[in-house]
This record gives sequence, C-alpha cells and structure tokens, in this order.
Amino acid sequence: PPAQAADAAERGHSGCRSTGCRALDPGGATPCGAQTPRVTGTGSFDVAVVGGGPAGLSVALQLAREDGPSAAVLEPHARRIRFGETLPPGCRPLLAQLGVLEAFTGGPHARCEGTMAAWGSPEVHYTDYRLHPEGYGWRIDRDAFGAMLARTAVQRGVTMIDAAETGLS
Repeated sequence: PPAQAADAAERGHSGCRSTGCRALDPGGATPCGAQTPRVTGTGSFDVAVVGGGPAGLSVALQLAREDGPSAAVLEPHARRIRFGETLPPGCRPLLAQLGVLEAFTGGPHARCEGTMAAWGSPEVHYTDYRLHPEGYGWRIDRDAFGAMLARTAVQRGVTMIDAAETGLS
C-alpha cells in the first residue's frame, strides 16, 4: 500500500486553481480530477497517530525523518469542510521544520496582515502581523492544507489508514 499511496501522491497537487476545485481531502477526487492519497492498510508500525488533521499529520511528518520510527495515521472520522481559519506568521518556522513551507506557500492560501476576533465578549481584539519578525500570516484553505500535509507524509513513508474502511471508527 505505501507504494500505491506514493503513486497517488504524485498525481495529487496543491494550490489547484481549477474552477470549483476545493475538495482536496485525502482520498477524494477533486472537480479537476486530482487525487490525494488514501490507503487502507494493515501491518506493523512503531507509532500510530490517531487523527489525520494538521496536528496528527505534523506529528507523523516529524516521525518520518531519517531513521525515525515507522508511523501510521489513523483517520477516525469523515472530514468536514472547514473555513475561516488563519495561521499566524509564527508558524513559518514550524512549516519550514516540517519541510512543507515551499509547498504551503505555493498553495491557495491568502496573505493575512492581521486578525480581528471577539471571543466570548463584545470586545474586539486585533492582532497586527505587519510588524511581526516573520512577516505576514495566511488565511488558509484548510482542505488544501490538510491534503498537502497528507501527500507529503505519504511521500515520506507514512501509511494513511482509513478507520471507516477498517472497522476501527
């Protein structure tokens, strides 16, 4: 299965600009026909990462370094569309450490100079990124971000396991 997943990852892409193409879920076909990796696998792994979101995939990417333990990511639930998310500029070094900064910056994410939010109160809090040492942040396309992380993990030898297809969900 990892070889098939690597082939699927090669066919995938990030930052698709095709009209209506947003569904870059692992395993999903997009309106433009691109595929992202989806593997149902069994076998022996050193580490099982439960959850195929950005946090779980980041852990898997860290584990996939040279001579690291073998890893499998178990995606326990169906994905849902997410929107309105941002990454602050402080994430730039983390993306570089994971080895995905170039793929991320080539994706469909919009530059963000700051954020405004009112969490739990009527008072609006503004965070200005313009003077941040790492520069600007991004309004992210969460589906494209997750698909890019999943493709990169598969390319680095991580096995993706669809829990629904294995009866583990």
